Amino acid sequence: MKETESTGCSNCGNNGKWETITSCLVCNGLSKWRPKESEENKVESVIKFNTLWSKFIHRALVVNCQTKKEAKKFLKYCEGKGLTWIGGDKPTCYTNWHYYREKTCYTSYINFADEEHHKSNGYKVVTYSEMFGEEKGMYSLLNVMMKLKTHEVIKFVRISDGLILSADDEGNLTWESGHKKFNFNDKFKKVQEPVSFMEAVKAYAEGEAIRCETKNHKYIYDGSKCTVGMQDQNGNSLGSTEILEGKWFVEGNK
Repeated sequence: MKETESTGCSNCGNNGKWETITSCLVCNGLSKWRPKESEENKVESVIKFNTLWSKFIHRALVVNCQTKKEAKKFLKYCEGKGLTWIGGDKPTCYTNWHYYREKTCYTSYINFADEEHHKSNGYKVVTYSEMFGEEKGMYSLLNVMMKLKTHEVIKFVRISDGLILSADDEGNLTWESGHKKFNFNDKFKKVQEPVSFMEAVKAYAEGEAIRCETKNHKYIYDGSKCTVGMQDQNGNSLGSTEILEGKWFVEGNK
């Protein structure tokens, strides 16, 4: 069996080799692990980010935030780096995302405009997900571990085989089909659970796509593109049937 290096088992203290990324050879403790990230992958990711950030700081590129949530996270990071809005305000005071929505781009001084404006002025445009290495709707094993242990997300599905992963009340990972091995390169998606209508509307207002399912129909409302009211994929306005009878889901970025 292929062995995987780690920084040690948090369950029994074994600092040797591991049979799998989550199964200690000594105690076989599921999810009691602290994996060692591939140094090569880690260095590559850091170099890519530092290169893009340097170009951003030196005004060679701008960052496109396709949802309000991305804009908030990006501006919070900028504030931590000592950047301010062009008028001197802290980046987290506001986002101004609503003006251009999914086309909103930020400069390092900090100012904002739409994507076409920046391109016409010679700026390269990179998305928030490109800069920070986040694939839309996809989660690494480490991200899944963190979100399940804090119960931020209830369930994930592994892309490679469709297996469902969740966590018990103590934060231990469990497969719905019994014990299965992990791979450090596994990718996951959230298993969508219904949310309240108000939670869906809040996500929509922040530029995310939401879905409503009734007995006979499915409606998609893309918050990144609609500027007046709530309209579905066919241009129809939100109706009382969807509000009262529909099941609502947050789809994320479209």
